[in-house]
Amino acid sequence: MVARRVVSWGVVFVAVIMLVSSLGIVAAGGARPTPAVNPLSARISGAAVTAPGHPAASRPYAAIQPNGPTVPKTPRPVTTPEGSSLPYGIAEAESEIHAGVVPASAVLLPRAPPTTGIPAAGSPITGPSYSSVPAPMGLADFGRGATGPYEYNTSSFASTLNLTNFTDYNPGYSSWDATPNWMTFQLNTVTVNTSYPGATNGSFWIQNVVHFNGTSLQFEDNIWNFSSSAACLGPGTLLSYYGQQSGCFYYVYGPTFQVTYPMTLTLYNNLTIYNDSGRMVPGVYFNYSLTYGGSTHAGLFDFVTFNGNAVASAPPQFQVNGFTYNPLGYLFYDAEIIFGGNGGGANAMIAALNGTATLDYLPSGQTRYRSVPSAYDYGGDTGETAEGVAATWSGTTETLTQGPSFLYGLWNTTNSTFGPHATDVSIQLDYSNIPSYGFGFATN
Repeated sequence: MVARRVVSWGVVFVAVIMLVSSLGIVAAGGARPTPAVNPLSARISGAAVTAPGHPAASRPYAAIQPNGPTVPKTPRPVTTPEGSSLPYGIAEAESEIHAGVVPASAVLLPRAPPTTGIPAAGSPITGPSYSSVPAPMGLADFGRGATGPYEYNTSSFASTLNLTNFTDYNPGYSSWDATPNWMTFQLNTVTVNTSYPGATNGSFWIQNVVHFNGTSLQFEDNIWNFSSSAACLGPGTLLSYYGQQSGCFYYVYGPTFQVTYPMTLTLYNNLTIYNDSGRMVPGVYFNYSLTYGGSTHAGLFDFVTFNGNAVASAPPQFQVNGFTYNPLGYLFYDAEIIFGGNGGGANAMIAALNGTATLDYLPSGQTRYRSVPSAYDYGGDTGETAEGVAATWSGTTETLTQGPSFLYGLWNTTNSTFGPHATDVSIQLDYSNIPSYGFGFATN
């Protein structure tokens, strides 16, 4: 009897059967950081933004316990910068990786600039920063919808990943002190109105990160100064924190878990005005919720305040802006949840994957999260990339499987000039006499 399956995909149309064996390299990295600098006392009384249906932000820990890394370490960076003229902060981080000051896995690099035609800060957006794989695959809101660019601010982003199966592949190298098969999930957002010494309207890149190898995961965060191409997150930029400033960026490791499937992971980036002994300052909470094996673990693994002033009339917020590039000059005011390599600009090859992803924001004055207005299946600001993530969608939920990666718009991106839009089609494929490792895919 002929075996048949009917498959509905949100993709650009064509039916091609390919027999593919996907192998590749993903970086592994990490080394134990020095003790935390300038720790906060256990005085976190308020907490991040809460909203019904998203439990993590409502259950912060009374005190944060920063952890050392359990992810493997590598003494060398796994990639070299793409551009010949790196922004100062990125160049400093690259130098520290090369010098062995900081492990590559701790550094979740911004994407390097193009070698030519670098856009100016604040100039109109001309197109995506990634045009082909490998790219940071997942979900992103660039502020570029079906009717053109748009802009909004929010105090909170939340992203949920539901996974029933996952494996990534990295054979490793004999010269690395590293166990193979680690990658990262990253919730990356960009702030505005975040003051610090020397800037009243600073912009920072906030990264809530999970290192993952399919069974073990560890939280980490990074903060980068996007206020200009010459900006650095140096001494005096932050007021209080649990981790450490290394050169021009900040990082800290969070808790580690051994997980089983199915698992649900929700990451929260929450920005607030914090009362620091009578001084109102910008503050960012890194919250999470993790459910597996019938138990939910939820809380806060880091809280950072900036050495600036915050006012309610122009509060620090995250921004999605499809009109102009951010102050770094070539990256976006976007929000993205992505699959990427294990730090240092690495690439991840996904060998097995079944799950879903959502990306939500909290509208001003409301108490429930709402899906981002439009979405693409790839990010634009991070330097870590992935291959082997195939995306479809229904409503505002992305379905993720292992397969060939294509870069296209999902919901509310029809006629967008930012990039191609995927079209829903129904294709009947005959899988008889096709090996189990074969798959069908579509392209334009």
